[in-house]
Amino acid sequence: MAIGDVEWDVATKRPIVDGKTINSDTGLVQPATTPTTYGPPTIDIVWQNLHTDPKTDVWVLNRGPAGPSIDKLFIRIAKLVQDGWITLHSVTVTQYTCVVVCESKATRDEFHRVAWNFGEGSTVLH
Repeated sequence: MAIGDVEWDVATKRPIVDGKTINSDTGLVQPATTPTTYGPPTIDIVWQNLHTDPKTDVWVLNRGPAGPSIDKLFIRIAKLVQDGWITLHSVTVTQYTCVVVCESKATRDEFHRVAWNFGEGSTVLH
């Protein structure tokens, strides 16, 4: 996770701090449950690739945090389309979530380099 990324407990709909969250019913601090997601101020982005090629290492699904805002993220997705990295099929966007369904012939490593920068923070999406 990059600085500023916030994990959220899906069950309690609360942020996770040091592996714990606040139970909204009791007000008590409790261990976080799974699954977790990213939440405000971080955007949770899911990429689904419809392109398949058994001869190459084409990525199918990627998920992670992106930011800093949904409007800037949407512009960056358009840049990936403009630069020919993806062909867009659909985008579902809420304030803190983005699901991109696309086609890309990029290998897993190429896509990570362009979109995720091998875990060092996104070069395209930040």
